[in-house]
Amino acid sequence: MKIKGKLKPHYEPGERVYFECQQGYNHIVNFTLTIVCQANNSWTSIREACMKKACTYPSIENGEVLGSSRIFWLDDEASFFCDEGYHLVGAQVLLCKLNGNNAIWSESLPQCKMIRCEYPVIENGRHVSIGRHLYYQAVVVFECLEGFNINGSNTVLCGVNSTWEPALPECVKVSVQGLQRALQASVRGHGASAPLSALLSFTREPLLPPPLQHLFIQVPSSSVVLSRDLNPQPPTLNP
Repeated sequence: MKIKGKLKPHYEPGERVYFECQQGYNHIVNFTLTIVCQANNSWTSIREACMKKACTYPSIENGEVLGSSRIFWLDDEASFFCDEGYHLVGAQVLLCKLNGNNAIWSESLPQCKMIRCEYPVIENGRHVSIGRHLYYQAVVVFECLEGFNINGSNTVLCGVNSTWEPALPECVKVSVQGLQRALQASVRGHGASAPLSALLSFTREPLLPPPLQHLFIQVPSSSVVLSRDLNPQPPTLNP
């Protein structure tokens, strides 16, 4: 509170002195802002009759607000947090400030909006399972087109940063890179990389001296066609 007007050097019994609230404060109803000079040369008692202004409570949907108390007085700060599955749009911290004669928030209240991921697309692949809404924790399952193998996880999840976790996979064209010898067999007719549907033929290389080679025979299937899942497997050479 502050004295309203100017003080006189001397007051007679019955004269009054008036007070008023300072800027940023409201008068408390039923609390007096006046003191009276009494016959015994003393003043009537008075107590604080002004209360600091406060901003309206800043409630938000799908989130919560934290502050020093449940009432946000002038110059108090409010911090905002969203529930799981939502992200904050707007300022995270607001200040209760004075605007003219009113206490208002420094900015518009933020909003908590549902986390949403962009529609996932991979080249040479398609969705096996995908929901209508790609919100937080939505799951998408991929598969590659014929002739391509998936590189990475075929299942991804919409994460807290509106990104797919793990990263989207890639569909890589199927080929045999650096095919190693199987039981000392060798590939005839192709180099280190064979495309899909290539016919691979296998022959046994000598494992034993010529006099003992007649003890080993090649199984009937000595060639395979390379398919998407690399089946059938290369033939085995049995003794």
